[in-house]
Formats: sequence, C-alpha cells, structure tokens
Amino acid sequence: MKPFVRLSGRILGGNMSWFTSVFGTKQSWEDEWAKNIYEALVEKGGPGADAFDAMELKIKIGDLEKFSKKERLRLEILCLVCLSTVAVKAGGKFSKVPFAFGRLLNEKWRERGIYLPNDEYDIAEKCFDDYEKFLEKPIKWCGEWLSEFYETDDEVNSHRILFTDHCLKQAKAVQMTVEGFVS
Repeated sequence: MKPFVRLSGRILGGNMSWFTSVFGTKQSWEDEWAKNIYEALVEKGGPGADAFDAMELKIKIGDLEKFSKKERLRLEILCLVCLSTVAVKAGGKFSKVPFAFGRLLNEKWRERGIYLPNDEYDIAEKCFDDYEKFLEKPIKWCGEWLSEFYETDDEVNSHRILFTDHCLKQAKAVQMTVEGFVS
C-alpha cells in the first residue's frame, strides 16, 4: 500500500472500502483483455452479426428474446474455445487470457441463472464439449439448435443450411479475430 493511502486510512479511521468505491480496483491485463474481447465479439454480436440475424431465420417475434439469449451463449462458447486454442499456439503470458475469459463467463452466466459446479474449468469443459459436437456434425447440431424456434421439421430444415453456413463462417472469423488480438 502506498504511504498516502496508508496515512489517509489511519486519519480516516482505517476502513478503506470507500477508496475502492470511488476509484475502483485495477483489473489485471488479462481480465482487461477478456473484457475487451467479450465486448467486441459477444456483446456486439460477433463477426457477421450485421449480415445475419433472427430476421434472416424468420424467428417469430415472441421468440426473439429466447433466440437472443441462446445466440449470446453460442457466441460465448465460441469465443472461449477460440481463445483457448489461440492461447495454446501463442503460449507465454497470453495463456492467462482464456482463464480470465472463463471467470468472466462464470460471472455473466451466474447473473443469468446458469450455474456450473465449480469454476472456469467447468465452463471450459462445457464449451469444448458443445463446440466439439458442433464440429463433428455441424448440420445436425444447427438443426437441433434451431428446433425450438420452429413448429415443424420442414421449417427447421429450410433454415438449417443457412444457419450452419453462418455458424461455420462466424467460427472462422472469430478465430481469425482472436489471432489478430495476439499478434
């Protein structure tokens, strides 16, 4: 602690919680990166969000909020997987960023009522499991993902290829974007 803070703490009675309320706490560089990546790639809809949305898939107005929440979760999973794979390649200090992103997801998921037993490791397991299923059978995965928004299989099938194409392109774009953050 710096002398001024130590001195002012004694003068003002020792409780410094007011100090962090006023000035905040300094985030680590990896937490800051995780936050920036989240804002850029999740909150803004990720690459391709401008060209593709719920309207393109003819999602009913009553399902838009559910679609939006599910799409956010899909992007969060995609980002953590891409961050992790890039971190393995990059090594060094960047390897801390996926853990920070996992902690951020843990916090955000808990705010939304999504609870996993432990921490960012459980989140990483869930993300990799889901993404692996997507990569193994992308058309099937996308059909299952879309099924809750349509009443018939014909409706799902008429949008399945379009959504699969979007997801594959977006995964590649997110991967390239994350690689750009590192280089």
